[in-house]
Amino acid sequence: MRSIEDNYLRAIFEGSYLKKGISNKQLSELLKITPASTTEFTQKLHKQGLVDGGKYKKVSLSEKGQQKAQKIMHKFRLCEVLLEKCFNLSLAEVVQQAWLLADFSSETLLHELNEKLGRPKKTFFGAEVQEPKVFNSDLEMLSSVKTGNVVILREYLGSKNMVIYFSELALNLNEELKVEKYDHDFNLFVLTTVNSKKIMVSKEVADFIYVEIKK
Repeated sequence: MRSIEDNYLRAIFEGSYLKKGISNKQLSELLKITPASTTEFTQKLHKQGLVDGGKYKKVSLSEKGQQKAQKIMHKFRLCEVLLEKCFNLSLAEVVQQAWLLADFSSETLLHELNEKLGRPKKTFFGAEVQEPKVFNSDLEMLSSVKTGNVVILREYLGSKNMVIYFSELALNLNEELKVEKYDHDFNLFVLTTVNSKKIMVSKEVADFIYVEIKK
C-alpha cells in the first residue's frame, strides 16, 4: 500500500506537468477524493516544505518536493517499463501494478533494475524515465494549441483511464494530428489524422495530452 504522501506527490507532479501548479479541484479529481480532504493534506505538505501555494492558490512542488517526487516517479516508471516488457499484462494493468511494485526503498535494487532494463529513456506513454521533469519546454498541452496547427503526439498522462482512452481511440505516439476546431458547445477538440480520420477529444482529456507543434 502506497503512502498518502506518495500518492499526493505523484498527483501533484503529474497534474502540474507543463503547468504552473494544479488547482485543488483538479487534484481532488486525480486522487478521486473530496476537495476538503486535498486542502487539508496539502497544508500538511506545505508545513513539511514539500509544496508551495495551497488552500486558495494552485499547488506546486517546492524544490524539496520536486526532488522527492522525481525519485518516486523514477522508480514508478522503471517498474512500468519492467512490467510492459516482461509480463503479459494490459497497459492499464501495467500502470496500476507498477505503482504498487515501486514501493521499495533499496538503492541497490533501484540501480540493478535500471541496469538490467538498459537504462530506458521513455515509458510506453512517452514519459521520461531517468530524469522525470515537471516541465518540458519542447512540449505543449493539446488544449493550448491553436486551431489549424499540426502537432506530433509525444506523450500523455500515464493513468489507467488515459491508457484505456488512447487504446479506444487507436492513437499512437509520434502520430501527426491536425487541430481542426474547438467546439465550445460541447468542449471538444476536433482532430484529424494523416488518413483524414476525425477524432473528438474532450477539453479535460486534452489537458493531459502533450504534443510538439510541427514547424
